Amino acid sequence: MAGWMMLALQVIAGPPAPVPPRRATERSCPVAQPGEDIVVCAPPNDTYRLKPLPGRFAADRTPPKAETTIAGVGRVAAEVEQGADAQGGVINRAMIRLRIPLGRSKP
Repeated sequence: MAGWMMLALQVIAGPPAPVPPRRATERSCPVAQPGEDIVVCAPPNDTYRLKPLPGRFAADRTPPKAETTIAGVGRVAAEVEQGADAQGGVINRAMIRLRIPLGRSKP
């Protein structure tokens, strides 16, 4: 009996039954007459199209800033700024600032 159970566990299922192909539904497309515009008949793709965002989206226009702490020293930050010179010309600046606290008591 145990031999039959072990043999029955080794039996595998055969290949899946063939599935008949689905037939596409026929759509009635208007027929263009000679000299008329070209008629394109296609399935609706609204489910795959992206919908427009509600309202207007405007990102904040702030310069990027990265800042981190250096253990036992202070903070370091990388910043960018835009300024103007005396004649009104645009000057772009990139700075690295190191902030070291002064007068801190030692533990």
